Amino acid sequence: MGDDFTRPTGGVDGTGVVGATTFLGRPAWSVELAPPARKPYPMQVVVDAETGFVLQQRMDAVGAVDEWVELEVGVPLSPSLFSWQGPVRPATSARDAARAAQEADRRRWADWFGDAVGPLERTAVVGVELDLTVQWVHTFDPATGAFEASLGKDFTTATLARRPRSAEPWDLSGAGIHHRWSTADHDWAFLCLDLELTPEGFAAVERLFSGP
Repeated sequence: MGDDFTRPTGGVDGTGVVGATTFLGRPAWSVELAPPARKPYPMQVVVDAETGFVLQQRMDAVGAVDEWVELEVGVPLSPSLFSWQGPVRPATSARDAARAAQEADRRRWADWFGDAVGPLERTAVVGVELDLTVQWVHTFDPATGAFEASLGKDFTTATLARRPRSAEPWDLSGAGIHHRWSTADHDWAFLCLDLELTPEGFAAVERLFSGP
């Protein structure tokens, strides 16, 4: 299914689609799989002939290998291995706890962002009205005022980051930052994935966030 390493290239040795081999002393098959268009290199795979387990998965072009180092097949296993004697709680309880922790985290960063940067809900006119409401602050440092946040609603996806003003390189998690600017105390970076902004639009974004 799909195109993600699903078609043989002609074999690891270039002479056939699938070749016979031995791995961990076991009869196996080897095959090289072609990459999809979005990936640069083929993948080499070794499959156990008896069980169908993938014993080795390689990408020779970059020296990457994942493989079994030991394999035993047909060993009797005690039913006790599959009996859980530890504590049990309903799945709904785990979900509620995770949701409560997420909401507590949201309140924590929302309070910080409101004090350090300003209101979460903002819109900028950039030819169209662009909703840049803060959806999540992924990282923030109360000591320096630095943060990285996701913005946008209504099919808008954007990223905003800030750090103390510096001449040092800035390694950001979002690739392809579209716009950078600096205020007296901070450097800013902005990325919008759904709309190509004009210089006037970027200027509107600057005015929207260049606060404290």
